[in-house]
Amino acid sequence: MNRNSLFFLILLTAIIFGCSKNPQPISYGQDECEFCKMIVMDERYGAELVTGTGKIYFFDSIECLVGYLDNQKIRKGD
Repeated sequence: MNRNSLFFLILLTAIIFGCSKNPQPISYGQDECEFCKMIVMDERYGAELVTGTGKIYFFDSIECLVGYLDNQKIRKGD
């Protein structure tokens, strides 16, 4: 395998595994709620949304998640 092929293989692997669509652990005390902008503190109420493109959003509670989704529908004109 030549050097260019190896570089391409490493780059392709990084792209594939770097764009994971899996949920990630919430960093309580550090992550900010996408809806209300509060720091997510209580492990009993934290929520997470992973979009089809792999973007991850954290929320302080399920109510914030629902509010965020409602706002997205309003912005799209639904």
